[in-house]
Amino acid sequence: VSVKEEQQAVRYMLDKAILYVRYCLDGLSFPSGEIMDDEQRVFRLRIEIVLFLLQQNVLDINCDNGFAHLRLLAKHGDGVAVLDLLTVALRDKDVCYPLDDEEEVGLNPYDGRRAQEISFSANNLPKAPTARTYLRATASVFHDDTEMWKTHAIQERMVEFVAGFAVAKIFRSVPRPLRVAVIEHIIRFPKPALSLPEVLRALEALSDVAYLLDVASARPRAGLEIQRFEAEALAYRSEDIDVAAQALASTLQRYLTLAPEDEALAEFEDMFTFSLGLFSNLLTKFAVVPEALASAWLQRLSEFARRDARNTAKVLLLLFNSTDRNCIDGALFQLGGNQQSEDQATQFALLDALLVAHNEQQSAAEKK
Repeated sequence: VSVKEEQQAVRYMLDKAILYVRYCLDGLSFPSGEIMDDEQRVFRLRIEIVLFLLQQNVLDINCDNGFAHLRLLAKHGDGVAVLDLLTVALRDKDVCYPLDDEEEVGLNPYDGRRAQEISFSANNLPKAPTARTYLRATASVFHDDTEMWKTHAIQERMVEFVAGFAVAKIFRSVPRPLRVAVIEHIIRFPKPALSLPEVLRALEALSDVAYLLDVASARPRAGLEIQRFEAEALAYRSEDIDVAAQALASTLQRYLTLAPEDEALAEFEDMFTFSLGLFSNLLTKFAVVPEALASAWLQRLSEFARRDARNTAKVLLLLFNSTDRNCIDGALFQLGGNQQSEDQATQFALLDALLVAHNEQQSAAEKK
């Protein structure tokens, strides 16, 4: 038998094992695919199969990094299919313990023992693994193994796997190396199904912003989303308010760079939506917009008003009663001090827009 034939035989057996696990998780008989009627047996079988698959310490198998069973199936079988199996399991509360407390769940009963030594009864079943156990196992097998991570199909599926379950709040506290690798992949290969801002929030990537901005240096839209994430995250921390103001100023500058005056109006519209949302949320939470944040926005008042007086007026009205009045007076005085014809036109446009926005607010208040 040639080496190639032997490898093909091993691959065939491993792919068959992967299919067997999938049938177990779906409650189907193998290989017929018929639905199993004994619900208690199906419930017990599914828990046993995931515990066996996620066994970290396997006797008689030399595997320095643990999870020998999962590693064998993934490395020498179909790794993408293995991730699909784990996806099915994580979505099923019967085989994924809803809490993240591994101490409460206890150790995997298969760890350091032979499977034939263990038997469970319907009244004495172990608890299913936690989401953290699934995360630790997949990180070890698919990411920490550099050869596995280099495989493009594995990397693509692993990014969807980790980011998707983080956004769904199933994965928490993703280890930094894996977290950064996932976000870096999304920056370089954007995916419609994975929103970068959502992933940044879900993976709690605030401490990684400097590195990620460097990764996104050639991708302006991604850089804007990372900077905006930083500004929003820091804005609610009083001890970081000056850093938040710097992040907000950088975010606004990125919007201006991305949206030249003669194009990309939707990009600029998004800047006002972001500003109004941020200031409104701060007002709701603290009853005031911190002066440092308001100043970062007002420093660009003339540029905003020249580009879009209507939306500038909306933000300005919101700030009138929610931040230090001297801060606003200074910005308006600076705007009014410019005597060039272009600046005077901007002043009149902003004044008109303020009157319209004020009347709209009054009308809405009267209706309420």
